Amino acid sequence: MKGVITVQIKKLPAYSKDVWITIKGSDSYSSGDDDIELMTEGKLFIDNGRYMVEYDESPVTGMMGTRTSMSIDDGIITVVRRGKINSNFIFTKGQRQDSLYETEFGNLMMSVYTNDVDINFDENGGEVKVEYQVDMANGFGKNYLHMLVKEVRN
Repeated sequence: MKGVITVQIKKLPAYSKDVWITIKGSDSYSSGDDDIELMTEGKLFIDNGRYMVEYDESPVTGMMGTRTSMSIDDGIITVVRRGKINSNFIFTKGQRQDSLYETEFGNLMMSVYTNDVDINFDENGGEVKVEYQVDMANGFGKNYLHMLVKEVRN
């Protein structure tokens, strides 16, 4: 499709840590507001100041059977989902991106505009905050994502 960005996140040749991931998200559409909070286990991969977080989605998100990879690098957040849901999103402050959102029920073209990205990350984990707008065939919505990553301590 013309104008669709496809992104593949490669496994970083790095060391990894087991982490606890807390994700809080909200979206606001004409049909109402929807808030979600999820805590799950995952992996943090680290290589030369680049970070990647991976986790499996749960029934809480409605994306069971999907693995999410989030690359965190120099003000840019790249989110790739593979499984029952397939999507690629790049969040860069002030940028718009068109992306195909593939589900078992059909595909949907989405346009995402990133209002703000705030990253505070190091080898022990950290947090990511993203504010963005989504334009879809069925409406427009404002979204907020806050992810907190902490190393699992035994």
